[in-house]
Amino acid sequence: MDDAAHPSHPSRRLRRVATRSLAALLAAGLSLAALSIAAGERLTRRAPHAHETLPSVDWAEVTPISLPAQDGASVPAWAFDVNEVAPTVILLHPNGSSRSGMVQVARAWATLGYNSVAVTQRAHGDASGERNDFGWSARLDAMAALDWAIARRTTPVVLHGSSLGAAAICHASPGIPSASWERISGIVLESPYTDLSAAVRARTAMHLPPLLDWVAAEALELAAPLFVSTPETESPLRSFKAVPADCPVLLLAGTDDRHAPPSQAMEYRASRHSWCTLVTEEVGHVGWFADAHHGQGVLYLAALKPWVAALPGAPGR
Repeated sequence: MDDAAHPSHPSRRLRRVATRSLAALLAAGLSLAALSIAAGERLTRRAPHAHETLPSVDWAEVTPISLPAQDGASVPAWAFDVNEVAPTVILLHPNGSSRSGMVQVARAWATLGYNSVAVTQRAHGDASGERNDFGWSARLDAMAALDWAIARRTTPVVLHGSSLGAAAICHASPGIPSASWERISGIVLESPYTDLSAAVRARTAMHLPPLLDWVAAEALELAAPLFVSTPETESPLRSFKAVPADCPVLLLAGTDDRHAPPSQAMEYRASRHSWCTLVTEEVGHVGWFADAHHGQGVLYLAALKPWVAALPGAPGR
C-alpha cells in the first residue's frame, strides 16, 4: 500500500500538538480579554456612595454649596471662608477620596490666609456619576468651582489638585477662557500623572512580575474604550501645555510614589521651564495629602509657604 495513503505517526502528532497549542492560545487570549474587561470595570467603577457630613471647625466658616457643571451635573462642595478679602483656593481630591478628605488641606490653606472650596468630583463620595474616567469628566467639576469662585469675589484664585484632581485641572485648562486665567494666580499639582497609559503601566508594574505586567497593561489599554470616554489625543500633560506661561505652577512629587513617580512630574517641569517649581520629598503617592501640622504634612506646609508668598495677591503682600 502507498505510504501517502497513511500519514506517518509523527505527522499526526504534530497536527495534534498544533491544534492543542492553538486551542491553548485561544483560551489564554479569551481569558486575558475577560480579565482585562473585569479589571477595567473595577478600576473605573464609581467609589461607593458616601454621606458627607458638614464639618465643624474653628478656623473658618463652612458652608455647603452645589455648583452647576456645564453638562448639567450638580457638583457638591464646601466653602471654607476665612474672610471676605482673602484669595480662594479650589481643592480637588485624589482618586477614591472626596471633599471630606480635604478638610485638613483647607485648614493648611487657611493657615496661609486663604479661603477655599473643596469639591467632591463625580463618581466619588455623594456626587453623581457612575464611571470614573480619571479626571477627564471631572474637568467640568473643576471649571464649575472656578466659575463659582470668580463670580463670588474679585480676589485671586488658586487651583490645587492631587493625582485625579491634578488631572482634572490639566484637562480643564484648554477650556478656561483668557478672562478667567487673569484671575488665576497659581496652580498646585500633587502627584500628577502624565497620561492614562503611564498610570495603567505603573499599577500593573506594582502588582505583576516583569513581562506579565506589560501584557496586562497592553490588554487594559485595549479594553479602556469600553469604560472611559477620554479622547485618545488627550492627556493631562498635553492639556497642561494650555496653562499660560506666566501662571506660577508648583509640582509636588514623592520619591516613594509608585503610582506617579517623580519622573512624571519632571515631564511637566520640562514642558515649561518658566514659573514652574518642582519639590520632591520622601513620601508616597499623595503622601503630601495629610494634616499639615503633623507628620509628613509638615513637609507639605513647608513647600507651600515660600511658593504662596511669591504669588500675586497673596495675603500679606
